[in-house]
Formats: sequence, C-alpha cells, structure tokens
Amino acid sequence: MLISSQDRGKCTMKKSNSLVLLFGVVGFGMSVLMPSMAVARCTGTYYAKEFANGIGEPITGYSLWTFSKDGSVISGSNGEPVVPFGTSQGSWRSAGDNKIKSKTFNFSGPNLNPAYPNVARVEAIFQFDNNCSGTVGAQSKFSVISCPLSEGPLCPSGFPVVTDKPIELTRISGN
Repeated sequence: MLISSQDRGKCTMKKSNSLVLLFGVVGFGMSVLMPSMAVARCTGTYYAKEFANGIGEPITGYSLWTFSKDGSVISGSNGEPVVPFGTSQGSWRSAGDNKIKSKTFNFSGPNLNPAYPNVARVEAIFQFDNNCSGTVGAQSKFSVISCPLSEGPLCPSGFPVVTDKPIELTRISGN
C-alpha cells in the first residue's frame, strides 16, 4: 500500500501528538511525586525549638528534623524518654511558596511499655524564610494524634496529644 506524502504527514502528526501526550503525563506524574524545586532548596537538617503557646513562651522541647530531596522526612525529639512518642519518619510536600506540609509516623505508648500499643501521626506545616535558614516566627505549627495500632496512623478518630503547637526551625546543614 502506498501512502501519499499528505497521509504520511498525518501519521507523523499522530505520533508526535502521542509523544507530547506521553511526555505531558510523565511530566505531570513527576511533578506530583517530586517536591517543588522552590521548596526543595529548603531540604536539610534543622534544629527545632517547640513552644507551649507561642514563640517566646517557655520552650517545651527540642527536636531535629531532616527534609530530604526525595520527599522523605525524619524527626527525633528530646522528649522521647518522657513522652509517649519519639523518632518519626514520613514524607513532606510543598504547600505553597517556602511552605512544607509534613506527615510523620511513630509508635507510641506508655514510657515503660515495650509493646507500644498505639501509633502516632505528627502533622506539621513549616513556613520557611526566603533563604531557608529557618522558619518564619509563629507561622510553623505541629500536632500529634495518637491512634490505636489496629486502626493504623491515618485513623479517622485519633486522640489529639498536641494541637497546633508552635515550632521554630533553624537550619544546621543543607544545600
């Protein structure tokens, strides 16, 4: 079968449109999976001060948060020995310009109970300054929700342990 040059152009056009569609879908998929480049520059390890009611109030805890370029986060608190939760791991994503929204998970329970009957979810929103050296005062907060182990960390009816507690981050290593 012979294909005219006009028909060949149509075939090429269809292939070209398919490639554009394929690259568009792959590009969209990557943008959903990968953190935004603007916020990805804020990756690194941060020293955190946790406050009772607001910045400047008595400091109630200290922690380290590490945000990786792949969207993972690990945090650890000096409260581990005395509170029913400690080191967490999870993920973060962009929540707008210089904002990170994070969900981390850890096992929790009474301090002396090695079985840790619950799992905790830490939800946080961090607003970074323009050079990512730290967070903007009073704009970053976190909450801790405790869930029965049988329901998992995304339980709909968890028990709030901490609600909207202010946190201030200072960068100690990174890009």
